[in-house]
Amino acid sequence: MEPLPESEYSAPLRFQLADFAPRDNFVWVDRCYKMAQLWAPELALSTDWCVSQGQLGGQQIVQHVDKTTWQGKTAFKDTVIDMARYKGNVDTLKIVDNDIRYKADSFIFNVAGAPEEVKQFSGISRPESWGRWSNAQLGDEVKIEY
Repeated sequence: MEPLPESEYSAPLRFQLADFAPRDNFVWVDRCYKMAQLWAPELALSTDWCVSQGQLGGQQIVQHVDKTTWQGKTAFKDTVIDMARYKGNVDTLKIVDNDIRYKADSFIFNVAGAPEEVKQFSGISRPESWGRWSNAQLGDEVKIEY
């Protein structure tokens, strides 16, 4: 087991996971929305904690952490590796935050991406636990194109 922490100066965990081989086992503990776009669409807007495990070319399981003290088991099964699934997972993991789209009536500022109706946007920071910010020193406007 090799921990791959995410920090302001490292690649996001999903980019690190995209470098895994099709059969490499992983356990990913993170905010649900970060993994849900791939394997649990019902949690795609959740900022709760989730645990995902599996193989990029095989089966993945996402579990919602629904208690302050949570226990789970890690079990890796021999699964059939599907290279098309692997490629799709890697391609999705490599999508940058501003290109992620989700189903919602409005912006949800504490998750990555934007509603499906938004073509592109700029001038808004990365998601943080409390939301996002704009910085007039870096850009003089926030643009949202529908």
